[in-house]
Amino acid sequence: MADQVRAAIVESLDGIGSYVPPMKTLAGVTAAQARNRPKRGLATIWEQLAHMVFWQDVMLTRLRGQAPPDVPHDQDGWPKMPPVAGQDEAWADLVVHFAAGLKEAKKIAKKAKLGNKMSPKMKRTFANQLLSLATHNGYHLGQIVTLRRMIDAWPPPSGGYTW
Repeated sequence: MADQVRAAIVESLDGIGSYVPPMKTLAGVTAAQARNRPKRGLATIWEQLAHMVFWQDVMLTRLRGQAPPDVPHDQDGWPKMPPVAGQDEAWADLVVHFAAGLKEAKKIAKKAKLGNKMSPKMKRTFANQLLSLATHNGYHLGQIVTLRRMIDAWPPPSGGYTW
């Protein structure tokens, strides 16, 4: 059973069977598209991904057994977009950072004792934290798909899920 749970967590991180895989969802998005705010009050694709990376980093810090920085307010988990100058490199770096964190999470999921607490001070188990990361990413990836549709940037070059 533990192997099945482990496989399900890894599949959840990859979106298998639940949503378009994370890197496929981001494929082909340019920095300009990522900055596009189709409607006032909506987060951009860039803001969504920066938020995902922020919390992915926090969760990975916990999974490594370290204490993450305090996040006193919700808005602190929504990093601002950088200036337009240098946006292409900054966007590429953000996507790479996200992919590297996702790869690390899958590596942890494959090796961790999922039922164990991440540290004596933490109430959550490795499985709890990894599933939280997967569902948080999936939630915001769905928002990114919607934003891509709103700016006519969907499906990705390789196609989305259709049937």
